[in-house]
Parts: sequence; structure tokens; C-alpha cells
Amino acid sequence: MRLISFLFMGVFIFNMVSAIPICIDNMPPSSPTNLGITGNSGNLLISWDVAIDSPNCSGILEYVISRDGVELARVGGDVLSFVDDASLGKGEYDYTVHAIDMVGRNAGASVKNKITINHGGGSSGGSRSSSYECEVNWSCRNWSECINNEQMRICEDSNKCGTDLKKPEISQECEVEESEINLIDIDKKDENIPNRFSAITGAVAGAMSTPEGAATSAFVLLALTGFLLIRIKNKKK
Repeated sequence: MRLISFLFMGVFIFNMVSAIPICIDNMPPSSPTNLGITGNSGNLLISWDVAIDSPNCSGILEYVISRDGVELARVGGDVLSFVDDASLGKGEYDYTVHAIDMVGRNAGASVKNKITINHGGGSSGGSRSSSYECEVNWSCRNWSECINNEQMRICEDSNKCGTDLKKPEISQECEVEESEINLIDIDKKDENIPNRFSAITGAVAGAMSTPEGAATSAFVLLALTGFLLIRIKNKKK
């Protein structure tokens, strides 16, 4: 009876697990379209059209709004507008919006638009017809030294799209070669050998100035010569 119960339980669990839908999404969503900017400094309305994501089991989790490549805010996937209430000075500003999907948290391409703030705080440009997809252009600095088995580097997007799409790796594992460390230590030790030898030979020379120390000094010099010959032979190997 126990065996039959276990079999029924196994079939029940298998059916439950097989009934759970599994969604795999490795593809980034499309860029939003028709990015429009209207209003004046301190009250700029940023709006866009929905991005598309596949497969159907995934969808858009949130939109990321950036100004000049710096993230301003994130809004839900069902929100298609944002108000920038910052007091902007005279000049040009680039706005971008990109989507992040629900499964895999893949960041998509950005839609980009530019506005100009004039003396009175009003804006020009920013119409929906002038928006376009922003192409990322990553440039990375050299890798740092290996610290705690890790190297780091900084990568920047010259086009300031505001998205991490296609961003190169900024960290990697590394190892410091033990042989290099040992060679450095050996060299430092070898540098001290002449100094030690000079000190010992000086002491021996002083001892040889008296008849009583001549025999002892001769033995010490013989031992030193043998030590140096062995050391040189081992170093050549």
C-alpha cells in the first residue's frame, strides 16, 4: 500500500510541476518610439510610445528615463510619460528612454530626442518626429591591477544613450603569478649577499692581524668560499 501511495504522490507532483509555465527571455525589448518633449524648464513632459518585447510570456517591466546619459527616473511598464521638474539653464539637453523586460531584466535600445532651453526658460525642438533610436558606442579604459583576484575597468558610452545594452564586461577574475613574486624575493635576497660577505670578510681580516687568529680566520675563509660556490651553482640551475 505504501508503494502505491508513493507512486500516486509522485505522479501528482510531476503533473503539478509540468503544469507550471516556464518563461525564458534572453532577448532585449525594442526601443520605445516617438519620444516627444513639450513644456518649459521646470515642467517638461516626456512621453513615448510603447516598446515591444517577446516572447509573449515576458513583457515590459519598466521604462528608464535619462537626461544627458544620467538616469532621472523609472516608471512602470504601463506608464508612457514622465515630468521633468528640474530647473534647467540655457542650453541643449538630450533625453533618452529605454525599456527593461520582466524576464531576464534585459535592457533594450533607447529612443533619443534633443531640446534647447532659451533665455526665458522655454524649450524648442523635442517634437516626436525628430526622435530616433540611439546607437550605443562603448569605450573602455585599461584593466586595473589584480586586487583580491579581480580586475576592474570603466566603460562609457560616448553617445549617452542611458542604457546598458551591449555594455562590455567591467570586471574579471585574475591571478597573480606566484613565480613572479618568488623571483622578486630572491633578487632582493641576492642583493644583500655582497654586503653580508663584505662584513664577514672584514671581520676575518681583522682577526688575521694577530697570530692567534690566523688559523681560525683561514678556516672561516675556506668555509665562506665553499658556501659561495654552492650558492652560485644552485642559482645557475
